[in-house]
Amino acid sequence: MSVTDAEALIAKQIARRSTIEAHKEASPKYLRYNYYSPKRDSHTPSMAEWSETAPPLPYPPVSAINDAAAQKTIRDYSHLFRIVTPLNVPYLESISTTHPNQPWVRSLKRCLEE
Repeated sequence: MSVTDAEALIAKQIARRSTIEAHKEASPKYLRYNYYSPKRDSHTPSMAEWSETAPPLPYPPVSAINDAAAQKTIRDYSHLFRIVTPLNVPYLESISTTHPNQPWVRSLKRCLEE
């Protein structure tokens, strides 16, 4: 790879990050990075594009995990909190080995398994 190629790659990555951040700030939280359209404009990153620079998915805050009222609600009404993950996590892991953002991939796997 030449210096010119490397500089072009770096410029592209910086532009992508700027586009992603601008989109994130302008979007409702529940729609961020989940937009898909075959005719979408080039300023809206896809989930795949976003995942290349996304920070690892966070753990829940300790205060939420230790919230006695929340724990009692979950325990008393566990039927309301059925979690179904129709994903084959080992397969997802196997096809993600070359993903450029491995910290994000590992955090996604952790969220799906825990």
